Amino acid sequence: FFDKVVMNSSVDTTLAAAPAPPAPAQPAGVAEGEGVAGSAAVSAGQPASLSRRHDVLDAGIAAARGLVQPELDGAEHGVWLLTFVNHWNLEQERIVVLTERSLLRVKYNFLQQRVDKCTRLALADVESITLGRVRFA
Repeated sequence: FFDKVVMNSSVDTTLAAAPAPPAPAQPAGVAEGEGVAGSAAVSAGQPASLSRRHDVLDAGIAAARGLVQPELDGAEHGVWLLTFVNHWNLEQERIVVLTERSLLRVKYNFLQQRVDKCTRLALADVESITLGRVRFA
């Protein structure tokens, strides 16, 4: 996604962990175990990331949206689940919320369905974003 983000400030606002809202109910017209919006279902017997289960992902997105402070961040522009590879070659999933004035990077525990950490980055502090292919050393 990004090779590098350069900030003109080293200020990092970290929010305390917040409890996640209860998991949403199964949507009307969707049978138990069926995916939402025509996507493939994930059954309990299939090895899959918890973030790929729609109910768990929806709870994570709701928790991330609950961290947005409209007076500080402005209106929400989008929410994404991103997976990146750290320098130890481990995959890490983060929910990212883009608002008018901020970018929130949320570490969500999909197993316990709670926010572990949230980092707010003011968009005014971003000097440049470098785009490019992922490179492995």
